[in-house]
Order: sequence, then structure tokens, then C-alpha cells
Amino acid sequence: MRSWAIYTGPIREAIHSLKYKNNIPLGYYFSQQLIPLIEKTGWSFDIVVPVPLSRSRQRSRGFNQSSLIARPFAHHFNIQFDTKSLSRIRETSPQFDLNARERILNVEGAFLGNPANIKGKGVLIIDDVITTGATMVNCTKALLNSGATKVFCLSVARVIL
Repeated sequence: MRSWAIYTGPIREAIHSLKYKNNIPLGYYFSQQLIPLIEKTGWSFDIVVPVPLSRSRQRSRGFNQSSLIARPFAHHFNIQFDTKSLSRIRETSPQFDLNARERILNVEGAFLGNPANIKGKGVLIIDDVITTGATMVNCTKALLNSGATKVFCLSVARVIL
């Protein structure tokens, strides 16, 4: 797991602006910040997937902020971007009000990988914020259980607990 910034101050405000104020161009901006970070890791992957939102959150927001970050990132590297490789199979509560243990339980078993898309592939998951890592851990489990050979996790920001 890697993150570009610490989730505080102006970064926190910018992520909130993307998610809650429809400041869509910030998705592209954040994707460009992640590029040099990945170039330094030496990670090798075949497909880029965003962390999926619940259907109700996707409907109410009108977009998935992780997709807005992941799509231009994948395009830069000429790597497949796919929203069908990982799905959220049950609604979860918003994570921001939950403590670490509640976050883990909230997303446990909430994701499912698509073996037809990821079997034998390396996958990079992209999200906006990592707090406890519970979402990324559960996404990783779902992808590995569906045949991914390796999974890497990347976010714009990380909460320092």
C-alpha cells in the first residue's frame, strides 16, 4: 500500500471538494500526483481498478471519485482500466463515522472479484483515502480469491492514526 499524501489540511479539503462538491477536475489532478509515486515503486501490474462505491452512493453522487483518479492514471501507463473486475456486493455504512474495528467489520465480505477479468493478472487498486486499510484489505482478498496473481494498493491520501 502506498499513498501520495497525508489526509490533512488542504489535501483533505481537496478530496472533500472532489467527493462532495463535484469538483471533477481534481480526479485528474490527483491521478497525475500518483504517477511519479508508482514510477518509483517498480510495481508491475496488468489492470487498474477503482474501489467500487455502493450503488446508492454512486447514484446519489453521480460518479465514483476513485474512478476519476484511476482512469487517467491507467491511461497514462496505457494499462487497462476496468470497473467490472471488482464489485461491491453489499451496501456498507459510510466509513467516516466508524472506529477501526467497526470499519473492518463493515467492509468484511463486501467485495467480489471477477475471475474472467483478473485471473492470472496483477491488479492495482486505487482509492482516494486509506484510513485503517480495511477497505483495501477486503478488496485485495476478493481479487486474490478470484485469481489475481498480485495486488497493489494506491491512494491519494492516508490517515495517520
